[in-house]
Amino acid sequence: PAERDGDLPIAFLWARTVTCESPNCGAEIPLVRSFWLKNKGTRLRAIRPTVNRSKGTPPSVEFEIFEPREAAEVAKSTVTRAKARCLACPGVLAPERVRAQLSSQRGGADVKFDDKGHRVGGARLLAVATTKGDSRGREYRVGCDRDYDPIWAAIKAVSNLAKADSPGILEAIPNETLPLMSGTFNVPLYGMNRWGDLFTARQKLALSTFVQNIRETALGSPALHIFALAFSKMVDMNNALSSWQPHAEIPAHMLTRYAIPMKWDFAECVPVSDSSGTMDSSVKRSLDPFPELTVVKRVGSVQLLDAASSYLPDESADVWFTDPPYYFAIPYADISDFFFVWLKRLLIEDPIMRDPFDSRNQLTPKDLEL
Repeated sequence: PAERDGDLPIAFLWARTVTCESPNCGAEIPLVRSFWLKNKGTRLRAIRPTVNRSKGTPPSVEFEIFEPREAAEVAKSTVTRAKARCLACPGVLAPERVRAQLSSQRGGADVKFDDKGHRVGGARLLAVATTKGDSRGREYRVGCDRDYDPIWAAIKAVSNLAKADSPGILEAIPNETLPLMSGTFNVPLYGMNRWGDLFTARQKLALSTFVQNIRETALGSPALHIFALAFSKMVDMNNALSSWQPHAEIPAHMLTRYAIPMKWDFAECVPVSDSSGTMDSSVKRSLDPFPELTVVKRVGSVQLLDAASSYLPDESADVWFTDPPYYFAIPYADISDFFFVWLKRLLIEDPIMRDPFDSRNQLTPKDLEL
């Protein structure tokens, strides 16, 4: 919803949390790689953490937005190489304990609520980035109780969505296994063992709703595949591993390199806004190349064949090209599953999603990958 002053939220900035295990502490540790909100230009912005202490209860961490005059005023990261530094005491949580605590939270991207909808743990809202709609400038405020109400509603909605799935029918939320690959896919170390674990409840609800609406609107139309490509751009932005870029004041794509590493804090886009990560911007970026295309009217054919067993006679091809065989350095097929698990829900029974050379068909084919 719009802010009370009319500003529109464009991103919610979250941090995963763990609990300090030092004696006589027990404070919640927000895992933050950077407290910067804007570190370029004028009117710099950052988050200042402060510790409140009350007798009989663990210390608590609160946040405020301020304008730093120099970098030294901004708090340092609370997590380095999976070691979590407590803000309330000198304690440091070892990597294995950080992994254990986040594993119990399935990665820690979702908020934990009590039966009445009050936050009791899990992801912590650091700040909300807003805009006046027609302005490129950003304003910031700290999170408040009302920001958690839609999260609580989304968690219940996703739970009901899962219950509605019938046996034998593809579940609305991706539940396919996410493999552990040392140095490439390390998120399973933190409890994210399914592709659906890479998304918050609100993102799962939003993406599954887009899938349903696109199918209802474009099924049977050539536009369906264009929407599918645009939707993939949305998925790359609307996940719990998309970080905030303080120099540009926008969320970053998750796949900034050929890997799926852990991100301690993340930026949740607003997919129905006029900013980054929306279907509107994804469609526009998908259509950008079309005015520059040159159409050459020649007869041609496209065949789906095994590249290692071509039916073409020798010296019959003018051009032969393929992805470079990086072997395990860059697991192309596994990375593409990040998009594929959503696309196969959008393009159900579409011939383009069935590979004749890999019978497993649950995910992208890998047996014949270069």
